[in-house]
Amino acid sequence: MRLNIQPLVLLLAFSHFTLSSPKSLPSPLPIIAPLHTGTAGSKSCHGPSLPPLSLSPPGIQHTKPVCYTLPATAECGIFVANKDDRCEARLYSVSNCGGPEQEEEGPWYQNTAVFMPEIRPVGGMWRSVSVRCGVVKDVDTGVIGAAEKLLNGA
Repeated sequence: MRLNIQPLVLLLAFSHFTLSSPKSLPSPLPIIAPLHTGTAGSKSCHGPSLPPLSLSPPGIQHTKPVCYTLPATAECGIFVANKDDRCEARLYSVSNCGGPEQEEEGPWYQNTAVFMPEIRPVGGMWRSVSVRCGVVKDVDTGVIGAAEKLLNGA
């Protein structure tokens, strides 16, 4: 089930999210990821807060990956940004993002979290996070062609 959240109010002092009732999300959203040492729930993170990851918008100015080593192991994060910022966070089980290569397929790489304009907790156990924005994914035209054939009944 996808949580449809109209507004989003960031309370940076407490590093967590609360909801209110206006009809639209603030624009532009900050690029922020509150992190917690507790587990992920269905709508929020639990446990003590860690310092949040925060970047100034727009995301296009953050295209080079930056590694953040956390002061403790994070078990939950909520990665929020506008879709146009196209930000991602690669999560690692060790400090320094697994070394200078920051290998996505390396033994310390855990997962990739995509920053979205909604509250969606991401669980795991990581000690460092590599963040970059302006990510452009190549489109696999073979997949599009196969989907068109299915839709057209071919």
